[in-house]
Amino acid sequence: MENLIIYEKPKLNNPSLVGGFAGWPNAGEISTGSITYLKNKLEAKKFAELKGEEFYIFQLPGAESLRPYGVIEGGIVKDIKPHLNEFYYWKNEKGGDLVFFRGDEPQLNPEKYIDSFLKLAEQVGVKRIYTVGGVHEKIPHTRKPRISATVSDPKLKEELSEYDIEFIDYKGPVSIHTMLPSACIRKGMESIALWGSSTYYPEHNIIVSRNPKSWYAMVEMLTKMLQVDIDLEDLRKLGEEVDTRMDQLFNQVPGLSEYVEKLEEEYDRERKPMPVDLESKEIIREIEEQLRQQRKAE
Repeated sequence: MENLIIYEKPKLNNPSLVGGFAGWPNAGEISTGSITYLKNKLEAKKFAELKGEEFYIFQLPGAESLRPYGVIEGGIVKDIKPHLNEFYYWKNEKGGDLVFFRGDEPQLNPEKYIDSFLKLAEQVGVKRIYTVGGVHEKIPHTRKPRISATVSDPKLKEELSEYDIEFIDYKGPVSIHTMLPSACIRKGMESIALWGSSTYYPEHNIIVSRNPKSWYAMVEMLTKMLQVDIDLEDLRKLGEEVDTRMDQLFNQVPGLSEYVEKLEEEYDRERKPMPVDLESKEIIREIEEQLRQQRKAE
């Protein structure tokens, strides 16, 4: 396609693609931070780019980073580089190879953007796509960030059941993370959209705009899913700085300590498994017995 620039067509073994996008779905920079960390840590090799001129409105406030990058020396224009969305690959000796994508959510022509994105994925044999997003949530910074998900196929929920993941119920405006699964189904690809939470205390106007603690939670989850064995200690320590900075606010913001304690109680209560009463247990036993009888009949 005319908006794809391909430098190399690597031969990959059962690759999965892991993508992150700047923009609306990037609270705490979880999306871009996690992907950038992984592709740098693994020294992934750049092999393709998706040109962005037709996907962005450069005149919008805050869109400076989307503009082409120029170099001017002594009044002479030396170089102009278009804004790019980049693909990298990494060969995994212990499992399937990986393709990483780091880009910006399109403001225009999202269907064409997704079509180009998936075209490249098809060319290198990708069958499953993971996307990483971030949302601001009113959860205590002292607790492990939540990770939630949407999937393109119900069977993927069973596969993810071994991980500490919540499945999303939502109605409202969506990002590319929700548009991609629909397109993946048409292409015969699987899609898992992972969302990490980043602390937000609206009552005290406190927001963690760059949250390595959430990156760590997301990267730790991804490495387990993708069977990638790397040392994350540097990222874990970077994440601890978030707790340190937030704790420093306790003595500066009146009522913040009590506010966080209340959130901790709510968070811990939500994370505990709900008790099952005797009547519910009896219903479960009846269902299990019916299933056993059905299997015998088959």
